[in-house]
Amino acid sequence: NRVSTFSPIDNLPVPDDYKLGAGDQLIIKLLGTENIQLSPTISRDGSIFINRIGDIVLSGLLFDDAVKLIKQRIESTLIGVQVFVTMGRIKTINVFISGEVAKPGMYALSALTSVTQSLYQAGGVTGIGSLRNIQVLRSGELINKFDTYDLLIYGNSSNDIRLRSGDVLFVPTYEGLVTIAGNVKRSSTFEIKQSDTFTDLLRWAGGYNANANPEFGLAISSDGVGYLPDSKTLDFNDPKNLAIELKPNDRFFIPALGNTIYNSITVMGAVNRPGMVGWFDGMSLLDVFNDVNEDFIPEAVDLNFAFIERFNTNNSLWELISFSPMDIISNISSKANIILQENDIVNILYNDERRMQQFSSAISKLRTQSSNDQLSQVVTITGAVKFPGQYPIFRDSTLAEMFVAAGGFKDDALLGSIEISRVDLVGDGLVAPSVIEISALSDQDESNSFMPQSRDRIHVRTVQELNTNNSVTLGGEVKYPGIYPLNKGDTLRSVIARAGGLLDDAFVQGAFLQRQTTMVAQRAGNAKLA
Repeated sequence: NRVSTFSPIDNLPVPDDYKLGAGDQLIIKLLGTENIQLSPTISRDGSIFINRIGDIVLSGLLFDDAVKLIKQRIESTLIGVQVFVTMGRIKTINVFISGEVAKPGMYALSALTSVTQSLYQAGGVTGIGSLRNIQVLRSGELINKFDTYDLLIYGNSSNDIRLRSGDVLFVPTYEGLVTIAGNVKRSSTFEIKQSDTFTDLLRWAGGYNANANPEFGLAISSDGVGYLPDSKTLDFNDPKNLAIELKPNDRFFIPALGNTIYNSITVMGAVNRPGMVGWFDGMSLLDVFNDVNEDFIPEAVDLNFAFIERFNTNNSLWELISFSPMDIISNISSKANIILQENDIVNILYNDERRMQQFSSAISKLRTQSSNDQLSQVVTITGAVKFPGQYPIFRDSTLAEMFVAAGGFKDDALLGSIEISRVDLVGDGLVAPSVIEISALSDQDESNSFMPQSRDRIHVRTVQELNTNNSVTLGGEVKYPGIYPLNKGDTLRSVIARAGGLLDDAFVQGAFLQRQTTMVAQRAGNAKLA
């Protein structure tokens, strides 16, 4: 079997302070006029016998003193002989191990056995045994207390003394336990003694880890048996709290730091160096971007439109601020050179489909903070724009800016007619949608001043749609009956969905579709509404 780290090893060098006793064997070599090796064992009377020398009393002597005495006696009697003395077999001692150990009883151990080695032989300390008050009794007197924390945590073995024959090793029950968890290097339960403080506990736990936030530590304690525990938040950077004296059953939790990194902004999207950038008071967009080729990915960036996600601490709401990267770089005094705030997220848009994912993240923030009093600030842009889809409403944004956000118009866009389907909130209910006609480029003032609202559905017609009756009237048992713009690819199901869906008492089997071109009513109840 492999020798345990805790088991005594007899062939180690004998310590200088080792005292000889009955049962110890010595190896004595005589070299010179006589070459002899002797192996005497100290007898019960404490002596060894050597021919022509006689008895030499060694019991109770330190090993070094015994070596000197043996050399002096032999060399004074046998002329021309050199004497060399080493230790042979170590004597066995009897130690009684009692208290909270796995296997209490009398043990025959090597005379080099220490307190920790004897505990190992007895199977270790039980679950209620003390690791900090292990007692050694000799002739009825308490001669040593051993705290295993000194050895295991601090590496101090000064009280891990060697035992003697007749010693009693006693392990009492522990006095009290405390627990520390969270962001410390060694979360565990520890035994305490009187006058131990939180500083001691923190040292036993190995200190804080890199993500710890001791400023908001949690302490749970009770005033004694029968009292309910009380919790409080303590700043463990405060020396006063570090000096708190520990009590049995105290519990402590050290939380982690938040994810917020102070004095920084985040740059995302079509940039060469995405990620966090150090922030300072008065920092503007021009401090971050000043060279098209160095700062942006030239082949992938949209220099006409970008936006900032900003958390407004005054109302705890996210807001979006649009700007033009090209305006910033080309005109230092441009009002687009926005002053940045700590924790701003700057989104530089891609000029391909990836831009929609950037908008999706912003839309999620707006929808999360929506409520009955605050509708989600999102519109839908369809038709002849380069990137149709859902878009967030930016601070002070106009209809013209929303089209820039959508990548601009396609070549077949009918710029003289824009349809906006709007649902207005009146009192506690919604009224039927209204359709607003805007001449996008024929009237610059109108498109630059028209402010989009939440739930607007903005449709840019194509040239092909010019002569097409492009609306449908939806009535009956739907949530929002009214006139809706008809987009290419729309189905009966999609129009009903835009109207808020069917009411609970709607009779689907009785629905019908009436077209003016034929003036023929077509039954739709049994169809799939697709």
